[in-house]
Amino acid sequence: MPQTTHDTSLSEAKPRSSAPGTPTVSNTSNFDFDYFLKFISQPYYLTKQSHTCKSNIKYTLSSYLFCTIAVFILSIIINILDKFLVNTLGIQSISTQIRNSILQTGNDFNQFNFIIIVLATPFIEEIIFRLPLNLNKYAFATSTTIFTYIISGGSIFHFSKGNDTIPLLIAFVTFTCLAIFINNISLLKIGTHHFRRWFYAYTLLFGIIHVTNIRNIQYQLVPIYLIYILPQIAMGLFIANIRLHRGFAWGFALHALINGIGYMLIY
Repeated sequence: MPQTTHDTSLSEAKPRSSAPGTPTVSNTSNFDFDYFLKFISQPYYLTKQSHTCKSNIKYTLSSYLFCTIAVFILSIIINILDKFLVNTLGIQSISTQIRNSILQTGNDFNQFNFIIIVLATPFIEEIIFRLPLNLNKYAFATSTTIFTYIISGGSIFHFSKGNDTIPLLIAFVTFTCLAIFINNISLLKIGTHHFRRWFYAYTLLFGIIHVTNIRNIQYQLVPIYLIYILPQIAMGLFIANIRLHRGFAWGFALHALINGIGYMLIY
């Protein structure tokens, strides 16, 4: 039976035999699309693996190439759907709303838009949506705290002492409670029994949060909006894959690369 690095403990975990149908960990430098499809259909927790910097760069660039192809195909389908909805329902183009929102976001930060869009935002999103995949209570607490701060109305890039005090207090209480009451043993159970759900939940949440790119949300259209975030869900799968196989830093590198190329094309 092939050996994998599927965890049985969080510290100094030893590989164990994979369950039937579990893909054997790919040791190649380049991205293996067949293995990727098998992995995201049956994701499992991986311990940190050692790779050379050259190998990680090749894997990241290969991942970017396949991710771009997937997003391109999805974007074509969405644009066709968008034209159909505009012509049949008479609604404003959702694709245009998203594009205008992204452009406006860049304008909001003026000379800092490159740093915010390409570096800061991907880093924060990686902390929220990919850091918890290592099943550590402090990683989970940090991720949940930042997310709680944001959804409670806190601002990351336009901090205001008056407006952000309550969200900051809520975030502090959240982190304190999680750090005290959550333990790594509980997270280990997720890794050994429910990691697939954990993996999909964070991937879907990453996609759903991008619905906020639509500034004038009409709640009766929410089911349709979910189709428009398929590119983000696809990106989330690629980034989560590299985060588990190559580490947090390389997941961030892929995310920054995606945003960076997009920035150059849009701005």
